[in-house]
Amino acid sequence: MSEVLGTPIKPPANLTGFIHFNHPNAHQDNNSTIIHNVSAWAVFGMFFIIIPAAGTLLRERDCGVLDRIFIAPAHKAGFLLGKMLSYLVINLCQLLLMFVIAYFIFPLLHLPALELTSLALLLSLTSGLVISITAACTAILLGSWLRSYEQVSSIGSLFVIVAAAIGGIMVPTYLMPENLQLISHYSPLYWAQQLLWQSLNHNFPSLLLIGNSLLFAVVCFLVGSYKLSKISER
Repeated sequence: MSEVLGTPIKPPANLTGFIHFNHPNAHQDNNSTIIHNVSAWAVFGMFFIIIPAAGTLLRERDCGVLDRIFIAPAHKAGFLLGKMLSYLVINLCQLLLMFVIAYFIFPLLHLPALELTSLALLLSLTSGLVISITAACTAILLGSWLRSYEQVSSIGSLFVIVAAAIGGIMVPTYLMPENLQLISHYSPLYWAQQLLWQSLNHNFPSLLLIGNSLLFAVVCFLVGSYKLSKISER
């Protein structure tokens, strides 16, 4: 080519600077990807707390600790709510740790940082509280009905993984077939991930999603507390 033109062609010294694409939506796409990953894996980790929480409840039930507590003149629901409180705090700390990693550590790895404003943080903590309540009530359900820690670890892990796969945690729902997209709307992890997604995008969480999550939590709590009361009466 240089012989035909009569002028030698030199390759650019910096190929990275030579090939530069400035897509107008590149920043928006990067931020959407970070938000999806942060919200998805935060929810995934927050729901995995059901295994140690349900396991602890199961051990207390088998060792007779719950029987002695239920004999005391105190309401059973108050005891369960007190146990939930500690796991709510743990889950919120876990969510904040995920935000710290996405905000401070990602740029050190040459990844786009999470754009986190005070409004997004406040909304995300509100959504995180709803998600934590749902996860804790699910733990009460499993810890009251299952009979061994092996069942808790296997069924709890299976529940979280299947609900995550269906709910768009591992693969975004828009990449799923249409039938699977409809099924994903019934996954508690889908509701949780959408709540965080909306919060991190500076949108107020959907009341429908909050209602679905809290309704699921109330059902799990009532069924679990009913089973524990029956066990204590034996």
